[in-house]
Amino acid sequence: MVDKKLTIGYFNTELLVDWSILPWLGAVKAARNAGINIISFHGGPLRDSGENIIYDLIKDGAVDGLISWKGSFTQNVKDDELRSLYESYKVPVVNIEGQMNGYPCVTYSGYEGMKLVVKHFIEHHGFKKIAYLGLVEKHQGYQARQKAYEDTMREFGYSTEGLIFRWNRWDMKNGKPYDEELDEWLKNAYSKGLEAIIGSCDANARWIIECIAE
Repeated sequence: MVDKKLTIGYFNTELLVDWSILPWLGAVKAARNAGINIISFHGGPLRDSGENIIYDLIKDGAVDGLISWKGSFTQNVKDDELRSLYESYKVPVVNIEGQMNGYPCVTYSGYEGMKLVVKHFIEHHGFKKIAYLGLVEKHQGYQARQKAYEDTMREFGYSTEGLIFRWNRWDMKNGKPYDEELDEWLKNAYSKGLEAIIGSCDANARWIIECIAE
């Protein structure tokens, strides 16, 4: 009798962008080394559009375990609803970037890392007017980074007034194109003596660089 090959499911809202592809490739490599299957279920954030029926495909014993990138995947649902979903799968679940009672979580130190970035700008460059470009307020990781920015600026006695832009490139405010929103905020921040900008993620940092270059 041949032993059944274990199969692990992998939930993520994105797969082929810079911040998501490396963890996925790492998971694929680990699965190959362990001689197990891994399958990506890529259907966008829960409750973002319809019922995301792709995530129902792992029910009824389709997988033996689940890796769930909690981050933006669950930004539209409360932990109680997510817990009910996990329990319906009846398999072990490990979260990535998003702690939740009763489930193991693999994450990184977003708060501590952001404090180091802000302190570097202040202590090594002497900057006082440091702006912050935020993204997706419902995301635990981004919340921690923004809090670290605000806490560190406060510790050094520096104001953040007019220097925080809670910006999501995929959402338009008042019907304005996202580049126009960003340009208006930049002009206002420059008028306040802007010296440096911190992006909440690599994509935001890249977009702000592109905007300034143009």
